[in-house]
Amino acid sequence: MSPHSNNQTDNQGSVDLIWADTSDHVHETFFPGKVGLPLGNQQPSKKKLQSAEQNYKLALSKAEKEGKQETDLIPIYTSLAKIYKVQRNFDQAELLLKKLLNIKERTWGNRCLQLTSDLNDLAEIYLVKGQYAFSEALYKRALTIIEQIHGANHPQVAHSYLRLANFYKQQGKYANAEEFYLKTITTLEKTVGKTHTDLATAHNSLGLFYKQQARFNDAEQHYRNSLHIFQSLFGEYHPDLIPVLKNLALNYCAQTRLLDAEPHMWQVLSISQKIYGDEHPETAQALSNLAGIFFAQKNFAKAEEYYQSALTIISKLPNPNPEQAERARAGLQKCRQAKV
Repeated sequence: MSPHSNNQTDNQGSVDLIWADTSDHVHETFFPGKVGLPLGNQQPSKKKLQSAEQNYKLALSKAEKEGKQETDLIPIYTSLAKIYKVQRNFDQAELLLKKLLNIKERTWGNRCLQLTSDLNDLAEIYLVKGQYAFSEALYKRALTIIEQIHGANHPQVAHSYLRLANFYKQQGKYANAEEFYLKTITTLEKTVGKTHTDLATAHNSLGLFYKQQARFNDAEQHYRNSLHIFQSLFGEYHPDLIPVLKNLALNYCAQTRLLDAEPHMWQVLSISQKIYGDEHPETAQALSNLAGIFFAQKNFAKAEEYYQSALTIISKLPNPNPEQAERARAGLQKCRQAKV
């Protein structure tokens, strides 16, 4: 499932947080999980995507020449649609998703579970293209099918609620969004229990929503719920903790509670170093985030040190993220200007 913040952001997982003078330095991370908020997913390179696209096109051509049945082509169409979506070739993705829906409806009827993934993907395409009424209708149709097949209390129903919640959040329909976020959590508690990764993801999503509304106490509670679940499942050192810790820290930053934010950013750095090592993009980002806090505390010398450490790591990466590097360089420059 997509975050629909852009994605949740930006489905690469971050949006700028504006606080003090550090809006260029600290990012808010959308969370991963089976409900579709990706964490640190590295997108395939352009070259790999192009290669995959060509391979699937060749496979499709071969299958068509061999006279394969339409249903045999479904996996190829599905894979191509996903590639086009990642490439932001939304028109081609839309055409293939419509083709998939047509094949499945003619084969299995218009209320089969196989339709729901394509309905949700097509809804996301329409959302990106600004065709909001079509998007909402498709999300709701997918939800109706799932409810008819599984009943109201099922994890897939909760996932559909979360899609609608993110949709309404993006539309600025905040009352509707909150309703569906809460329904997501209630349904997941009933169906998967209170210590499941899906529930942790949903709490994090609601925390992001409340923070956007400047309801910082509510946001903190849901971030902590999410963090508690992940810690109970995975311990203190696991990559799934990183986005929640960042979001909790940034919730404090939004209130200028920098001393409360700092320990959580230190935890992020510690986890990143333990899991990924000292020379990894996550570690560089953690150093930049701490530098942003030091800058806001007017500890310009320490901020400069940490920005420089982040840049040193980035400079050694085989495929550095240009945006990450630019942000660190900009932060370093601001530190030096502030010291003058």
